[in-house]
Amino acid sequence: MDNLLKIKIPSNFVPERQYILNVLIKDFLGIDFDSQISDEIQDYVLEFQDKTIVIKDKFFTSRAGANYLSPNCLPQSVGFFKNEFTISDDIPVIFGSNDFHAESNLLTCGIDIFASAFLMLTRWEEMVNPIRDAHGRFPGEESIAFKNNFLTRPVVNEYAELLWNMLVACGFKEKREKRDFKLYLTHDIDHLFTSVTNRQIAADLCKRFDAPMAYRHFRYKYTQNPYDQYDFLMDCSERMNVQSRFCFKASDLITRYDQDNYLTTGKFRHIIRNIKARGHLIGFHPGYDTYLDESKWTKEKNLLEEAAQTKLLEGRQHYLRMLVPTTLRIWENNGMETDSTLGYADRNGFRCGTGDEFPVFDLLNRKQLKLKERPLVVMDGTLKQNTANSPEKSLEIVREYLQTGRKFGMGITLLFHNSSFNQENWPGWKRMYRNLTDESQEGS
Repeated sequence: MDNLLKIKIPSNFVPERQYILNVLIKDFLGIDFDSQISDEIQDYVLEFQDKTIVIKDKFFTSRAGANYLSPNCLPQSVGFFKNEFTISDDIPVIFGSNDFHAESNLLTCGIDIFASAFLMLTRWEEMVNPIRDAHGRFPGEESIAFKNNFLTRPVVNEYAELLWNMLVACGFKEKREKRDFKLYLTHDIDHLFTSVTNRQIAADLCKRFDAPMAYRHFRYKYTQNPYDQYDFLMDCSERMNVQSRFCFKASDLITRYDQDNYLTTGKFRHIIRNIKARGHLIGFHPGYDTYLDESKWTKEKNLLEEAAQTKLLEGRQHYLRMLVPTTLRIWENNGMETDSTLGYADRNGFRCGTGDEFPVFDLLNRKQLKLKERPLVVMDGTLKQNTANSPEKSLEIVREYLQTGRKFGMGITLLFHNSSFNQENWPGWKRMYRNLTDESQEGS
């Protein structure tokens, strides 16, 4: 076809270049192309009919050189530029400049959209920035996106739109694939039962002289488990015609961060049967110490599959503990299809620069994996932490992310734990979640 897009790339960092071209152009835009490796060029050259678009390489050739994983390659600053091809007031530019030149059949773009998108999707900055929090996690506040005020923007989708607008302006006639907004409702089951004890109930009566609290805690322990929110969550999802994803743990060692061992309980078996009967999904929530320990990770997966009598294909690490690419390799090696760990514990937003599902790239082995990442965008605990405990303010924030998802035809993944609707510790959050899902039903 005369209008087929042909792309020439330099001969260095070929796996990285081919990966980001495939994700940005084939996956995000749904456009087929032919690629060619050339020793004679230093930039990305896109050709169709008699038109040429040159995307300047401002990372792999000019910055990275032979030293691939070096902190010296981190951008010193991020510019914000606007031109006729951006869809917002400006666009964050991680690598490159707003240097555009248009001639008769040639458009030259100074924004290295491919390297910028590659950095966000692969979490390359986490490989070269050693800072970690008390749980071994890369903090959102250390990220380039947070420090430069674009963590709330799906910058990879913005780069894809920028590229599409340049193609259209140059006369590209092929149709792009239509992408639809998707809402993923996920629920990590850290606790099956409340931690109330008989000693605590006795203390309510004898030390605090608080009979109403003692009665409430008695009900929590014996008659009305506040963490039993499974039917409520499935009811909300079913009104929207979406599935809830319940991620269960299988840690057999009780520790400070893995406090419940519930696989052998009758309550667990009842919950699993109910979830299956209603057509919702069961996922895996590997324990606190598994993110660097493949043998423990695999053991827990096998335990949960046996107890739930189901094959596990997706899930999320407990405490969002993730070391790129080590933890992702564990998921790949165990035949998992989708991980959804890559959101920040301290800040909500687009850790990977998108809410869309995309293939994982192993930075050390320099190859694309079969595993897909479905990034976590919003988590209940992070909302509560950063909004002074206000469910009303939290609802406003989630609305904005859902609106962004609709704008880009993008997926948005939310995490609400089953334990986050306890009226004593989370007043108003059950009403907030019901309002959120009802609004999403109306706006879908």
